[in-house]
Amino acid sequence: MACGAVAAKAFIFSYSALFGFAALRSSSENPRTPVVTAAGGATEEVAGGAAVLVDTRDPAAIAAGIEEADARRDELRGRGLERATRFTWERVAAETRAVYEEAAA
Repeated sequence: MACGAVAAKAFIFSYSALFGFAALRSSSENPRTPVVTAAGGATEEVAGGAAVLVDTRDPAAIAAGIEEADARRDELRGRGLERATRFTWERVAAETRAVYEEAAA
């Protein structure tokens, strides 16, 4: 089963690595799924306030984060939908092109 199909069926998406873009990937594939991810890493920046942030080295913190995400489900869904609109392939292409144009100038 592809990641998108799994994310579409997820009740809560918990990503406990300090680096990576799974939080964004989950949000863009199914922004209605609340996300729990690492505090203080790349995923925190990508989540942009649309996820519950936890210490991923602490299982109790992850469990509490999942409970919090469930309690804040409606709020996080709204934030996830809004956040996902900021990450489109068109925007990635335009920003990448701008970087190359600036570097070439």
